[in-house]
Amino acid sequence: MRHRRRVHAADSGFGTLEFVVGVAILLIPVMLLVLQIPRWLEYQDFARSAVAEASRVCAGADTAAEGQLRAVALVAAMAPNYGIRDAGASGVLSVTCAGAPEPGATVVATVRVDAPALVFPGFGRGTYHATWSVSHAEIVDPYRSYDR
Repeated sequence: MRHRRRVHAADSGFGTLEFVVGVAILLIPVMLLVLQIPRWLEYQDFARSAVAEASRVCAGADTAAEGQLRAVALVAAMAPNYGIRDAGASGVLSVTCAGAPEPGATVVATVRVDAPALVFPGFGRGTYHATWSVSHAEIVDPYRSYDR
């Protein structure tokens, strides 16, 4: 003969409540964090491709000042393709070129990208930022000839 256990009000449990709390406290923050990873990778990819193009532009310019201006314009034009809307206005990125574009010289470009660490859908960007600074060296063509 089997005994049936009687269910008392104290034994009824809170499965539904525990599930809702578990989802709200554990699953949603982890999901938001996982959704940020592609955004961070996109900013890193932008920094790598922008610095490579900026160094090529600096190496191909007639003067260092012209190379700096052309590199800044090029990177600002590339930024919207990666979803960076406020490229130069709020200091999201900076571009610097070092070295004179003389034949055989080395020109080094550095791009700094300030990416939001967290973006909450529907609420906007968080206050924390991650900064990537990438440098690339380009050798100016030693057989380059142009009128100065």
